[in-house]
Amino acid sequence: MFQVKECQPLLDGASMGIDDWMRIGTEIGTAYNDYDGFVILHGTDTLAYTSSALSFILENLAKPVVVTGSQLPLREIISDASNNFFGALLCAAFIPIPSVRLVRGLFLNIGDIYLSHHWQLSNGQKY
Repeated sequence: MFQVKECQPLLDGASMGIDDWMRIGTEIGTAYNDYDGFVILHGTDTLAYTSSALSFILENLAKPVVVTGSQLPLREIISDASNNFFGALLCAAFIPIPSVRLVRGLFLNIGDIYLSHHWQLSNGQKY
């Protein structure tokens, strides 16, 4: 069973910061015992920063938290939104990885490491 919760007010991802990430973490903490996993739909401007912040805010997880977004809106014919959304749902429901993950297309990334064709964001991951 899925339940959709919309953040109020809706935020522009480009203007998100630590207070917003803490609010998302608090919302997940409040609903933690009611669900087996969580999917966060997010704008792409600060998607990597949000997943990285949440990986530290929610560091002792026993359930998956999956963050995803798209380059184009769902209404566009060539949008990656539906693939990313369904991929995130599948990961949250069927891949028992207790951590924050970022899904883009066919790629499942650790929440605080995100690789792109042009850049890499790494924030504190130690191997």
